[in-house]
Amino acid sequence: MSIARSFRLLGLLLFGLGSTSCAMAQAPTYADAETRHAVNQMLDAHGGVEAWHAARTLAFDHILYMPRVPPSITSGSPWMISHEVFDRTSGEAYADYPLWESQIASDGEKTWSINWTFPNPPQQMLRIHYQLTFLPWLTQQPGAQLEHTGTGQLPGDDKTYETIGLAYEQGGPTWVLYVDPQSHQMKGFEVTFAPGFSAHHVIRGYTATDGLLIPTDWTTHAGPERAVIGYHAILNVHRNPAFDRSRMRIPSEAVVAETGR
Repeated sequence: MSIARSFRLLGLLLFGLGSTSCAMAQAPTYADAETRHAVNQMLDAHGGVEAWHAARTLAFDHILYMPRVPPSITSGSPWMISHEVFDRTSGEAYADYPLWESQIASDGEKTWSINWTFPNPPQQMLRIHYQLTFLPWLTQQPGAQLEHTGTGQLPGDDKTYETIGLAYEQGGPTWVLYVDPQSHQMKGFEVTFAPGFSAHHVIRGYTATDGLLIPTDWTTHAGPERAVIGYHAILNVHRNPAFDRSRMRIPSEAVVAETGR
């Protein structure tokens, strides 16, 4: 599979979870007591669920470097930079892409964009980085089905990790979380969109923000050789920042997405 197709499909597979990203937390389904214990240990290692629920709004800056992806896929630059703000309670969100002078926003129902030139639709892109950054807590989303599946290894890492499978009743991609057996921190995850296509994300570093231990440095690996196709950095994470409600008014020059958030 080509790097270009891998990158396009990566946006599609992450969108499968995006439609539930901002819903209020409800009890997930655990395969057994062992699974519940493993997930609770992971959540505690990342700051617990109380600190997460206290974050009604979240903001961060995302930087992505894609050296192997063709310029035709990346709007002519190997760099993607965004400032993103989310309201977890309402599903509203907006993001600015300064390199492209682009904007995306959603009121929880409609998604619209200004000057959007990236191949992946804006309703996909608006929640991708939110998912990657806050995945430990998104195991608590409505419809989550969790199972401790054994052990596994990440690309370029000989260490053996505990593995937790994650799927959703409403369908979409399936996930495998790799958890350190000593620290109980999530060290990476694999996402499978369809038979024969999956991507690994390997976490390199974390940042502690208001009680949350957040993955802020990771690489994306795809293809049969698990080549690195993306280097990610999350900066300036803020819990409960001001949410600019004026961004929820659709500008006259905006393009409204036909379907999806």
